[in-house]
Amino acid sequence: MTNNILNSIISFLGSYSFLLFVNIVAFVVKTFVLAYLINYNSKLKQRNLPLLFLCLVVFFAIIADIGWGYDCVRLLYLPGLDMRIRVLVVRFSWMAFLAHYLFLSLFIESLTEKKYRVKIWHKVSIPICAIAIGVLLYLAIFKFNAPLDRPKYEFKIFLYIFFYIYVLLAPSIYTAWRKIQDEKFPNLIRNQIKVFIYNITIPLLVAEFIQVDPFSFSSNFTFNATSIAIVSINFIIRTYAIYYSSKKIIGLRFLNIQKHVQSLAPDRSNFIDYFKDILEQLGYLTTPQELKHVTQIFFKDVLGVPFSYTRLHLRSSENRQKNMAQREFEVSRIESTVEEFINTESGTTKIIENIQKTKILIKDEIEFNNHIYEDETNRLLLEFLEAINSELFIPIFKKERLIGYITIESDSRRSRLYSNLERDKMVVFAGYLGNVINLLQNKNIYSLIKKDKELKEELYNKHQEINQYKERIRSFMHNNKEN
Repeated sequence: MTNNILNSIISFLGSYSFLLFVNIVAFVVKTFVLAYLINYNSKLKQRNLPLLFLCLVVFFAIIADIGWGYDCVRLLYLPGLDMRIRVLVVRFSWMAFLAHYLFLSLFIESLTEKKYRVKIWHKVSIPICAIAIGVLLYLAIFKFNAPLDRPKYEFKIFLYIFFYIYVLLAPSIYTAWRKIQDEKFPNLIRNQIKVFIYNITIPLLVAEFIQVDPFSFSSNFTFNATSIAIVSINFIIRTYAIYYSSKKIIGLRFLNIQKHVQSLAPDRSNFIDYFKDILEQLGYLTTPQELKHVTQIFFKDVLGVPFSYTRLHLRSSENRQKNMAQREFEVSRIESTVEEFINTESGTTKIIENIQKTKILIKDEIEFNNHIYEDETNRLLLEFLEAINSELFIPIFKKERLIGYITIESDSRRSRLYSNLERDKMVVFAGYLGNVINLLQNKNIYSLIKKDKELKEELYNKHQEINQYKERIRSFMHNNKEN
């Protein structure tokens, strides 16, 4: 029974009809990805080398798959097609196969550097690939009319190409892996490289290795059902890897396609109901300490940030700020650093304007921006976050005046990135927090005014009592003199 089921599965997967279907799906997915990348590249104002390498990777992957599609169509629908065309397509497919992995290795390394330079091993591997492609190109052109008289070294070249792709990719994977171990390496690019290594490169290499056994590198090129089934599975693995990884890598701001890290999964948390509870708690607050505690609860429940990593800082009012140096007032290191930055000329123009525009500073994204497009603003913002040892800086404004801010200490979520959904939740919370802080500050002002009024009334009453005592004393003294 089990053998019959297994044979049925192999028979289905090993049919040329199923292989043609998988090939068409792979062609559509890769063509869509290539069109998307080319369209994005056309909008860029400056040349992007990693994007160029990636376009070539996808393009040659499409060409490499044409050989199988041609074979399926020939065997299923057009058996009378010229054998010379088939051999020509096979040769070009193998040329594209080698070029695909060459540019994949270049692409992986180019992600790790701002200004990529070809490494010494690529200066060796590129000529080797060029020689192999040149030989196949020679055979495709000058041996076109002899499809059955194929030299034996051609099939050895096919076999060498297959094993050479592992030699080709090994240095690039090792170099990229070594660089992402550096703690100062941008976390976003680190995640992008991990996606390409684990979700694309390794599945591709495993799929190719699985496929090598059924290949008979001879002039016959005959395959049984098991061989075709393995080839079909190979196509499925590669297509899924490209689709899933493309979706995930674009969500990680790959090549700056997105402005913020995108969440792949929909938000299934009942945030609206939870936020109603938070708003209700905010309505009963009477002291800054209670406000800080609710802030820590929000970041713990919604973002998974430990209590000790979240800090709410309330800025003094303008009048109190001017007299701060004249009073004994303990200011934390973070607060003093923030005040120093925003009160300098560069801080006022660069930091305040930027945080008013972006509404939140996320260290991972600023590191990425500085890696892709290094400029003075990104450098200042990065230095600012490093100075306060924070991965998040969330300003709290009221009528364009900075009245407070929330800082999240670095490594609070063990390198987990903040998505666009989480960013929106933080911005909404900070907006409501600004209203609450303003009410608390006004409440304190009204309380001081009330106390001041009570003191004045008490002083007035005391003054009246003293005047009455004086009048009585004078009257008493006058009466004694008359007597």
